[in-house]
Amino acid sequence: MNNVELHEAVREKSDWAGFAAKLNTAMTDEYRLEGVSVVVREMTPQEEADGESDLLTFNQVRQQFEVALSPSHKFPPAWKIADRIDGFLNPDAGGDG
Repeated sequence: MNNVELHEAVREKSDWAGFAAKLNTAMTDEYRLEGVSVVVREMTPQEEADGESDLLTFNQVRQQFEVALSPSHKFPPAWKIADRIDGFLNPDAGGDG
């Protein structure tokens, strides 16, 4: 079972909740990932200044991915984030599960 949760600053925003649900579905159904923990949050102004619309990081200590999204850009397709997570966890698989 995967765990996709929203950072407290975006928890009450329905579009963020919709993205989190789609990400969970993509990780489970399309990429067959199990036991993955992800926090979805808003990008900081510093991160946005770098010109990216999304950022994926992995915290070794917490064993948790963090997806930062820009509120001023359209959210990426959830499957693209799931694909990047899959690529990180399964680098020898050649993508797509």
